[in-house]
Amino acid sequence: MIVRRPDETARFVTSDLSRVVEVFHPDREALPEGMACSIAHARVAAGAATVPHTLATSTEIYWVLSGRGRMHIGDETADIGPGEAVLIPPDSIQWIEAADGEELVFLCVVTPPWSAEDDRRR
Repeated sequence: MIVRRPDETARFVTSDLSRVVEVFHPDREALPEGMACSIAHARVAAGAATVPHTLATSTEIYWVLSGRGRMHIGDETADIGPGEAVLIPPDSIQWIEAADGEELVFLCVVTPPWSAEDDRRR
């Protein structure tokens, strides 16, 4: 059994400027064969936003755990909050902004698993 606690795991800043913990990534550790996604725990500071970017070949799902924010995908925007999930198609210009006064915390599920080569700033 593998148990992860995001607050006890090293956090890093991604190319889009969000702070993440890679919870599970099949290319970086021994996980069950056939795991076709990576999962990260992300945080965006209150009032801050990530940088517009795309994942060229991967589909992403953001699942909001706490806080409120606004998701941008191409020309569309939506206000999002706890318990809501957003599907981000491959090669979509996207960014997310946290509402003033509260940190935005969400899970990022990426399939195929996230790679730096696939992640491009716009």
